[in-house]
Amino acid sequence: MTVTADLPGQPADASILTLQPEIVIACHHLCIVKCIDDEDWYMGTIHDDGSILCWAAYPNLEQALRGL
Repeated sequence: MTVTADLPGQPADASILTLQPEIVIACHHLCIVKCIDDEDWYMGTIHDDGSILCWAAYPNLEQALRGL
């Protein structure tokens, strides 16, 4: 599974981040991802090939679930 992040506020010339998922909670084509060694939770889209592109970050699970 490939998990990447293209987050708002990143410099335009910054490359897309590759994330190391520990937990993925899926809800249809949306999901939230908790990464290894990272306290943030990321929200993203699950593509048909199983890859995930995250586009938002939340400081805790409660806020991520509210955003989902």
